[in-house]
Amino acid sequence: MLASRPLLEWLKLNGLDKNAKSKFLDRIPQRLRQSSRHSILSFFCGLIDTDGHIREAGSVVISSASEAFLRNLQQIGEAVGLCFSIHQEVKGQNLQAQKSMWHLSLSRMTSQADAIEYLNANSIKAQDRAIPLPKRQFAFHPYQIAAVEWQAEPDYSYDVAVEGANDDDAWYWQGGLKSHNTKSLLTGASAGWHPPKAQRFIRRITFRKNDPVALACLDYGYSIVPSQSDKDEQGNLLNDPFDPRCTEWLVEIPVEVSWASLPGADEIAIEQFSALAQTDFYMQVQKHYTTHNTSATIELREDEIDALAERIYRAIDQDEGYISAALSGSI
Repeated sequence: MLASRPLLEWLKLNGLDKNAKSKFLDRIPQRLRQSSRHSILSFFCGLIDTDGHIREAGSVVISSASEAFLRNLQQIGEAVGLCFSIHQEVKGQNLQAQKSMWHLSLSRMTSQADAIEYLNANSIKAQDRAIPLPKRQFAFHPYQIAAVEWQAEPDYSYDVAVEGANDDDAWYWQGGLKSHNTKSLLTGASAGWHPPKAQRFIRRITFRKNDPVALACLDYGYSIVPSQSDKDEQGNLLNDPFDPRCTEWLVEIPVEVSWASLPGADEIAIEQFSALAQTDFYMQVQKHYTTHNTSATIELREDEIDALAERIYRAIDQDEGYISAALSGSI
């Protein structure tokens, strides 16, 4: 137990403290479920090092008395490349004579190799006893898009999401991530409060090579180029998306913002708005439009840093909303 008030305040600020809703730990905190893949994998490393065990043969088991907690953990694991089976030991079958225990067992054959390698590199127990990669793996991904069907009369949507009630299924469900990012960009919707840098531009969206959605885009005439990570032996970017060395595609989609053709639109220099003005625009969205902590991009100059820092501190201190912003500096 740590007696640290600053740590407690930090946990509350980031939605990670125990409260009436989460005290029984039936679900992973939403703030963690919304975080990056590496953050979630690091969370699994911590669980393995505390409530987990790596046996001599390399099998990984995470145990808990809460079935709901482990089932939620199982779903989140699938979303980051870790597949688990779940089983129960009723009381009397284990050292817990008064209650049943539940166990997650890692399936190395259906888990992704890079996820296992991350556990080996960051888990203390895995560094002492490494989790071996399987001798063979399934050639398919259980949550990869298998096909795309076009409707005769499209049902237009401004975002793609997984249905859920309250917090129960709001962000992860059986490996599915609620998307306000790449998929929403296909419809022209914003992935957050990120003002466009031009009236017309080319948006590049990353897909796995031969992804059915990317192939559908190709059929409709969109340009496809290799990703920036695909290079030849000399370190040069590949030119042919069908090169055997290419693993990911970038689909190039021409975009025109909704206000591009309005009279006088080309006379507004968005980049001239001060960082404080941009922050106020963002906080209006945060206060009147969204119910979560909205991602935002705020451009600032060096002489605006102190004033912006004070504004962010005041927003957090007065509970206006926690700002998740990408600060893009300029001279």
